[in-house]
Formats: sequence, structure tokens, C-alpha cells
Amino acid sequence: MRTFRKIPRLNYCILPLFPIASKFMRVLSKVGRFAARIGFRLLGALILPLFLNAQSVDISELKTRAENGDSKAQLSLGMIYSLGQGALQHHGEASKWFRMAADQGDVTAQKNLAAMYIQGLGVTQDDIEAGKLYRRAAEKDDAPAQNELALLYASGRGVPKDLAEAVRWFQKAAELGNAVAQKNLAVLLLTGQGVEQDVSEAARWFRKAAEQGVAQAQNELARLLLVGQGVEADPAQALSWFRKAADQGESMAQNNLGLLYYLGQGVATDDQEALKWFRKAADAGVIQSVYYLGAMYANGRGVEKDMAEAAKFYKTAADFGNVLAQNQLAWMYEKGEGVDQDEAEAVKLYRKAADAGYSLAQYNLGVMYKSGRGVPVDTKAAAEWFQKAADLGHPVAQNEIGWLFERGQGVEQDHAKALEWYLRAARQGLTMAQQNVGIYYFNGRGVEKNLVEAYTWFNIASALGNKDSVVSRDLAAQQMTPEQINEAQRRSAELLGNRPK
Repeated sequence: MRTFRKIPRLNYCILPLFPIASKFMRVLSKVGRFAARIGFRLLGALILPLFLNAQSVDISELKTRAENGDSKAQLSLGMIYSLGQGALQHHGEASKWFRMAADQGDVTAQKNLAAMYIQGLGVTQDDIEAGKLYRRAAEKDDAPAQNELALLYASGRGVPKDLAEAVRWFQKAAELGNAVAQKNLAVLLLTGQGVEQDVSEAARWFRKAAEQGVAQAQNELARLLLVGQGVEADPAQALSWFRKAADQGESMAQNNLGLLYYLGQGVATDDQEALKWFRKAADAGVIQSVYYLGAMYANGRGVEKDMAEAAKFYKTAADFGNVLAQNQLAWMYEKGEGVDQDEAEAVKLYRKAADAGYSLAQYNLGVMYKSGRGVPVDTKAAAEWFQKAADLGHPVAQNEIGWLFERGQGVEQDHAKALEWYLRAARQGLTMAQQNVGIYYFNGRGVEKNLVEAYTWFNIASALGNKDSVVSRDLAAQQMTPEQINEAQRRSAELLGNRPK
């Protein structure tokens, strides 16, 4: 009995729906720019009401009061020069008056001056000075300043990087009701940075921020509700929060909402809705959405099937390093679908995704080396790529590396290792591997001959639709006692019930 042998060409992917490494985390990783951006939102949000009151005040009178030490007048002058309303915009003058008010303990002036130091507007850019000013305001229980100081500790700008200290200040601001700090604290709790990981506590803070309208928190809370992390799974509630965030323009939420409609997860499949949200997210620069737009054109979902158009989207996403798009575009070059056939280009793209650790691309690259398509035949290189994919759990690659060990191609022949890899793939439900395991037990290759085990795996593969295994099972049964057959059938039912779904 010979080993069953087929090499399928795969063009699919199994993608975790909502990876933790979301835009939310990318924002925090660029915390310095985030801090500056929030700082100037504070500059506008906090001083504008005061400025509106100041507009009715004669500026010369305001200067007189400011020069006489009136901190409110100093703050108002700072804001007039900062915004350029009521006087020529002049950041140097603004910083001078903010400094005077800040030295008298005015919290708003301290925050606004800190923001100017972060940006280098009207003053020499100085993160250390910004940190000192934010600390003075934070120690007076000003929640926005506490959030800003925490951001500096998280990024190591102006202060030594200290995530535990960042957590402490985020916590203070969060408990005072600052929605942005609540979201930032939740991020650190979710990822266990500076604090012990606590997904339930993260979910609690995400909810508080979400209820105050923070779109990123709404998206993260929705993700947790969808997968049941830290909270009881609730797809309907997840959909509601995704939609709230998406309606606010949160691009990752738009992408995630598109995925729900595309996959029919927690909602009826709706290609038009998926297309709409993917387009919005793609326009905002979410590369995963660009990839899925390509997938929709490739499969004719929500649009007329158009492989050339699909290739354009895949190429855009691939150029930004999306491994799914790189793999799909490689397949199109390999087959000449939507692009001129170019196996060398296919190999190049497979390699990019493979080097990034994408197991499907590693498997496909192994096939190219084994078959000599786009590269010279090289079974050693094929074995290396099959091995990488197999180590990451790719079942077909596990079967392939098993086959190479069985034949001694690209690797030293080793029947024990061949059986080990066939078993790994078989336990994942790959019928060709189940057939191969059965053959090994039937022939006693790399293992003691065992007709019960052989029948067991032939029987499982037969149940899953492998026609060759039906013949193999019946051949094994001819050499078995009724008791052995009963035991094999009991065992195959047990294994089939326990296999990954």
C-alpha cells in the first residue's frame, strides 16, 4: 500500500477577526505625538470659554490688569495672542502671559504653556519643561493634566519612561472621570503594561470611556464583547458599540463593522453594508480594509467580480506590508488571474509574506520550490519553508514535511518524524494526513504495526470524505477480528468527536 499523495494549492486564509494589536495600540505606541495632539485640544477646549468672556474687555484695560498681577487677565491675554482673536496671533506673547499666570498657580495656564513647550510654539521645544508644568497642574487634581503627564511617562518624553508611573497618573485622572485617561488606563490593563494584566478591569474602564463617547474605547469594548474577553460575549451589544464608534469616524471600528457584515458574525451577512464600511475605513487608511475590498472584487461580493480591480487593491495593501494581500497577489501572479502571469513575481511576493511569518505564504513558497515554479527546483529550500509553516501549525505543510521525511527529499529520511508530522496534521482534520497515518500503522513503518490504529484513521478519513480511505479501511478490516474492528470504531468515534472544529 503506497502513501496517498496530493499537493493542494491553497488560496484562503483564517484570520483572527479583531487582533489585539489594533489602531488603538498603535496610537499609544506613538504616544508622544498623541500627547501633543491632546495638549492642543486642551488649549482650544479649555480657554475658549474664557476668551469669549474676554472679547468684551478692552485689550489695553486687560493688559493693565495683567501687568498688575491679575492671573485671569494674564490667562486671557495669553489666549487672545494664542488664538489670534482680538489681536495679531503671536505665540511668543501668548507664552509670556501664560508663564505669568502659570507662575501664580493658574492650572489652565500651566497646561496651555506645557502644550506650547511640547510643540515648540513661542518657546524653545522642551519636553522636560512641559513635564514640570503638567506635574504642577496634575498635583492640583486636574484630570486632563494628569492624563498628559501619564502620556509623557508612557513615552519617556521629558521624564524617564516609567509605565507603572503612567498607570498611576492615568488611574488618578480616570477616577476623576477623564474619559481619555479611562481609555488609556484600559489599554495598559488590557496589555499588562506597567500593571498586572486584567482584561475584566480593562473592559470596565473601556465601558466608562465608551459611555462618555470616546470612539476608540467604544471600538475596543465592542471587540471584547464580541469575543467574550473580560466580559460575557454579547454580539448584539458589540455590533451596537462598533456602530457608535464607526458613526463617529473611528476607522478601525468601520473596518470591524465591515468584517461583521462580511463574515456574518453577530449579524446577517450583508455585502453592501460590508462594502460601505470597508470603503470608509480604506479611505481613512486602514490597510486591512483595502485588502478586504480586493477580496470582495475577487469573489464578486457586493460588486461585479473583477480580478483586475481586485489586484489593484491587493497591490496597494501588499505595498503596505499586508501579508494576506501579498499572498493573494502572489497567487494571482502565479495563476495569471487579473494580472499577467509571472511566477518569479509570485515567488517574490510569497517570500515577503513568508519572511513576515505568514504560514500560508510559507507553505505556498515551499510548493514553488518543490515544483520549480518561478525558481529552480530545490527540495531542501522547499523542506525549510514547509517546516516553518508546519511549526506554525499549518496542517497541509505538516503533511508535506511528513512526506519529505518519508521520502528523504530535502531532508534525511526518517519514518518516525514522518509519522509525527502526519499525526499532527491528521489531528487537525486533514484527511490526506489521516490516510498517511493509517498507512504507516498498516505497514508498520516508523512504528509497530497496529491494525486497530490503521483502521481508526482510515475510518476517520472516510467519514470526512476521503474515498481512498474507504478502500484502505476495508482492506485493513479483512485482517482484523470483530473485536478489533469494534475497538477501532469506538476509538475513531472518540477521536472524531474531539478533533478541532
